[in-house]
Formats: sequence, structure tokens, C-alpha cells
Amino acid sequence: MQVGLVTGTRKVDLVEMPSPRPTTGKAVVDITYCGICGTDVHAYLSGSPYNPAICGHEWTGLVSAVGKSVTNVKEGDRVARPTADAPANAVSQCSASPRRQVSRLLERAAPDISRTDQRHAGVQGADVVFECAGIPATIQHAVNYVRRGGVVSLVGVPSLPTQIDASTWLVKEVRLSTSLAYLHEEFEIAKSLVADGRVRCAPLHTSTVPLRGLADAFAKLADHPGEVKILVDPRL
Repeated sequence: MQVGLVTGTRKVDLVEMPSPRPTTGKAVVDITYCGICGTDVHAYLSGSPYNPAICGHEWTGLVSAVGKSVTNVKEGDRVARPTADAPANAVSQCSASPRRQVSRLLERAAPDISRTDQRHAGVQGADVVFECAGIPATIQHAVNYVRRGGVVSLVGVPSLPTQIDASTWLVKEVRLSTSLAYLHEEFEIAKSLVADGRVRCAPLHTSTVPLRGLADAFAKLADHPGEVKILVDPRL
């Protein structure tokens, strides 16, 4: 099978690797879509934190085979990876994942950020702003869009040292929260919110590319802030 590798600074290659097998405690998933994570882009721009690496842990797909002792999923189940730890070979045609790292999916029953903020949160600002990009500039932007006494939650992992205007944070009495990962039950809650339509993901999806378009997709995400989430579909 083909996999996408970050092999150097601003360099992505497609290479052939053996197809995974359903060993004990693991399931093989045929990937249908995979999001390119900000950490993948950080690696592309800097050559770290992992290089070369099979990038992509934001995937969904269909279980094609299961190994012994796997009981939570079966062949044909539509699943996603509920953990945001070490990257798996998700920007590829299939992936072998430990059974606890596979979750069945529920079927469904801006890019001007300042305008979006005013339209949905009003002129006072948002109650909570989540910084998910891990870009030094957006960490300061986050406090600009939150209301007085609001909360800024840092989720993205910055790849470079960050400078902030501390006086702005002080004057607005902003509370800071950080989150490196999440619990399995929190993933289940988020999954339900998406399935119920209470969280709208479509506005975040800017384009879909095949594996052969992976290098161009990385370049777009690195150089064009208007690109939010590019999905990779290895079936194309």
C-alpha cells in the first residue's frame, strides 16, 4: 500500500509499505477520509517533531479485518480513531490500530474570523475561544476575540516560542485553560454532538484531495491561512 511520509522540510513523499495484518488485539481499517493535522504541518515546515513519519491520525474508515480478542468492532463497521496520541499510518490506504483506539461512528440523524466572531458572539466577544492551530500569532488573536472575563483554551501545540501582549490579557481579566488531549468519554460526547447536528463541521472543511495531491495540500495549509481542514481520500 502507499503511505504519505514527511521526509524533510517542506517535503512529502508517497512510498510503498506492506499492508497491515489483523494481529491479536488489533483491527485493520480501510481509510476513507483523513484530516491533515496541524502537527503534521508543523513537521512539514520544520522537519520536526517527527521526520520521516507516516502522518495522519485524524481518520475514519471501514473495518476490513479483526484479530483475536477484538470484540468492540466487527468487519464492515464505520469507525474513527478517538485518540490524539502517536500518529498512525492514516494518510494511506489502510491502518492497523489497537482495539481501544477505534470507535464506532454514529450515523447522522471564515474564514474572516473577526466577522464570524461579531456575528455569533456579538460585539462583546465570545465566552470561550479555543486556539487549535498552535501558531504563535493565533494565541494572541484568541484573547482579542474573547469577552472580558472570558476563557481562552489552548489546544494546539505551538511549534515555536510565542510572544503575547500580557497587558491585554490582564485588562480583559482573561482566564487561561490548557488541554493536551481528552478522555475517551469526552470523545463520545463530541461524536454525539456532531451526529446530532449540534456541532457543524462542514464550515471547517475546505477541500478534499487524493493521495497524489498530498504534497500540494501540505503546501496550501502551510502558506494559505484560509485553508482550514483538508481531507485526504485515498480512494480517489
